[in-house]
Amino acid sequence: MASSKSIYIVSDIHDGSVTAVCSPNPEVQEKGETYKPNKLQKELYRIWEEAIDDLSQKPNLCVINGEPVDGANKKQGGNQSWTTSLYDQAMDSVKLLKKIPAKEFMFIRGSGYHVNIDGTPIESFIADKMGGVKYSTLPGIHNNAGYWANVKEKNTGVKFSFTHHIPYAKFFAYRATPINKETALMSLDKDRSMKYDVIVRSHVHYYMEVRSAHTKALTTPCWKYPDGHLTRGGLGGIYPDIGGIEIIIEPNGKILIEPLITELKQKQEVYEF
Repeated sequence: MASSKSIYIVSDIHDGSVTAVCSPNPEVQEKGETYKPNKLQKELYRIWEEAIDDLSQKPNLCVINGEPVDGANKKQGGNQSWTTSLYDQAMDSVKLLKKIPAKEFMFIRGSGYHVNIDGTPIESFIADKMGGVKYSTLPGIHNNAGYWANVKEKNTGVKFSFTHHIPYAKFFAYRATPINKETALMSLDKDRSMKYDVIVRSHVHYYMEVRSAHTKALTTPCWKYPDGHLTRGGLGGIYPDIGGIEIIIEPNGKILIEPLITELKQKQEVYEF
């Protein structure tokens, strides 16, 4: 008898930032030393492990939907980075990803600002270290980190669409609009592309899910708290959802979406005078 299958989705890990998750012992190769994570990073790592423990089954596929590393952080001159070396960041993200007991790993490219070194996507390097699957979106071109991916569960035929980017909506009331628009556009393009059962987007650092009669669409949470760059437009609306997404495909084709989102136990400090 066929059993259910699952996909675990993590995105926007941003390893390398002092406001993002990292392993308990990140290595800074140039200095020959180990970085000591701050309290926030320790809390994020606790949530990383907690989300994995909360998985209902071992994932058949783990999709890293962009930005496993934070990059050199050029807009802040490397401020708020525990290292600006993408090698150090990549190797530490591998430590995190190896905690996930998935049978296969798939990598999608994120923003060039975070993951590109003169045109070379760091996701390809990490995918190589993780034995990531190779796939094709353009005829005859196969790699282990594309800009988007089409995924099908072979027994039920359930189809997924993955890509990293989608427009950001700072105001909560409008957060369903970009993913609804994406769903409508994908439906209009179904004759040139295909009809999807689940559409997954990331980049925005918050969870939002919309459903129509035949399609489920969502944006994924992240693993990074706001840094100084995000405050340039004010504080309102910048606080993220932290966690991953588990999707179960039952043998009859039923799709169950489980957000594994956890609030930080740490509270912001207040200065009194």
